[in-house]
Amino acid sequence: KLPKTGGRYSKSYAMTATLIIILVLIFIGYLVFSSRETPEMITKKGIEYLKEAEELELRNHHIIVRGLEYRKEQARTALQNANTGDAVQLVKEPDNKHDRFAVKVCYNDIHVGYIPRELSREVSENFDRIQKAVILSAIAFTRIPSLNIELEYYREKGLSEEAIDFILTHKIK
Repeated sequence: KLPKTGGRYSKSYAMTATLIIILVLIFIGYLVFSSRETPEMITKKGIEYLKEAEELELRNHHIIVRGLEYRKEQARTALQNANTGDAVQLVKEPDNKHDRFAVKVCYNDIHVGYIPRELSREVSENFDRIQKAVILSAIAFTRIPSLNIELEYYREKGLSEEAIDFILTHKIK
């Protein structure tokens, strides 16, 4: 409602209110249209995310080798002369009935155990990028022998949460 002051002030209030409404609408239009991404911008950003996902990062794990209790005598014999820093051999075992990504651990060509199941898939998929597989500690003279190894390999970074959100939001295939 316009103030009842008559004439001049009524028109200036009306003009001011109209001007404010116009400015608000212009600002809203600016926000809506300036934030729109063109298909080219979306494609470019999607490609950048995919390139970033393919970059390699170095992974390092200290691993307690599993399954030594099932091959006690073999493991004990193999690990008797093991030293910190000695190399271990890793062998993919895709026909393993318990884990198709199984990676067995051997020392001096004797099978002593396995990479834990929670890491076996990642290690198996990056097998050709393994840089280092060495003994951290080995204990042969206990009821159940134990072996800890250090494993280093490169793997692809993968998509960040931000990249996944972007791809899902823009329905990129």
